[in-house]
Parts: sequence; structure tokens; C-alpha cells
Amino acid sequence: LVDKSKVDLKNLPTIENYPSNNHFRFALSFERIDDPVAYTLFVQKYWYHSITISIFYFLSVKFLQRIMSNREPFQLKRPLLLWNTFLAIFSFFGFIRTVEDVIYSLYYLGIFHSLCYTINPYGVAAFWALLFAISKVVELGDTYFIVLKKKPLTFLHCYHHIVVLIGTIHGGAAHSAHGRFFIAMNYFVHCIMYSYFAYTSYGWRPSRFTFFAYNLLLQ
Repeated sequence: LVDKSKVDLKNLPTIENYPSNNHFRFALSFERIDDPVAYTLFVQKYWYHSITISIFYFLSVKFLQRIMSNREPFQLKRPLLLWNTFLAIFSFFGFIRTVEDVIYSLYYLGIFHSLCYTINPYGVAAFWALLFAISKVVELGDTYFIVLKKKPLTFLHCYHHIVVLIGTIHGGAAHSAHGRFFIAMNYFVHCIMYSYFAYTSYGWRPSRFTFFAYNLLLQ
């Protein structure tokens, strides 16, 4: 039991004195969440639909593969270039905005607070964490491009998309503090990955060493 006489009720963690309340030096007007409680309750109530989306995704990919089995592959050079460029730029800005929270949390608050106290739900990092969760649904489109181009599609590719989607939504519902590290890391890797895909969509072919280094980085 907690000795109430030793608890300072005036200094309990609130939004005002939240341990991870990192005030970003530069914050755009739209980089905020006005009602994080409503978003949290919504995700906590409907997080299981991430499984519904995953099932639909997997079945629709299999169905599309059957349709494409007797068809010529689509080229999709320009759509792929635009798709990968957009996601590369988005991931770059997402990494820049979330890694600041990671650095601040580790340097000023320490590893305990970084792993046990979630990000300020009204702040910049929370805004980009919300976009991160939405992007996991958007990125399912990668698979449809592969199928339409009739490129080899591995089970690991689909498994990765499904696990990351469900894990991200569930982690958001639980306000997992350690998620800040995964979000920043994933933004960084995807910035490199989609930049690479954008180059290859444009027709550029990297050297074997570059290709090896790229795959090593993804691992």
C-alpha cells in the first residue's frame, strides 16, 4: 500500500507537468491534436478493426492475383514514382518531427521516463504519431502495385504489413510509451526505403553494393 502522507497530490503528472511534455521550438499551427481523449476512446473502442482491415487486405490481394494471372502486367512507372516520392517525403518529415521527441526524452528525462511515460497527447509528436498510424493503412497500397506489376510477392511482405498495422493501432490504443522509438525508427527506415523505390521507379539501378547495404539496413 502507498503511504498517502508521502504523496504530493499537487505534483501528480498532468497535461501541464507531463514528464514528456516536450515543447518543440518550431511547431506549425496544424501540428497538434485538439481532443486527444476523443481519438483515444475511438481507437480503444475500434482497434480490432485493424484485424478486419488486415483480413480484407490479404483476401483482396489474393483475389487480385487471380485476376492478374491471365493478364499482362501494368507498367505503372509514373504512379509508382509519385507514390514512392510522396511516402519518402512524408517519412522524412515524420522522422524529423518524432526523433526530436526521442532525443529530448532520453537526454533530459532519461530512459525510465522514455519507456514509461507516453508523449504529450496534445503535442507535435502525438500529431505525427497519429499520421503514422494512418500511414500504416495507406502503405498497404504497396502490395497492390506489386500484384498489378506481377512481381514476386512473398508471404513475409504481407505478414510485415499486417503485423505492423495491428501492432501500431493496438499500441496507440494503449498509449505505449516505447512506441516513440519504433515510430521514429520506422519513419527513418521508410524514408530510405521509399527513396530507393522512387529511384528504381524512375529507372535508376543501384550497384550490387548499394543494394546489399539497403537490404542490410532494412534488416
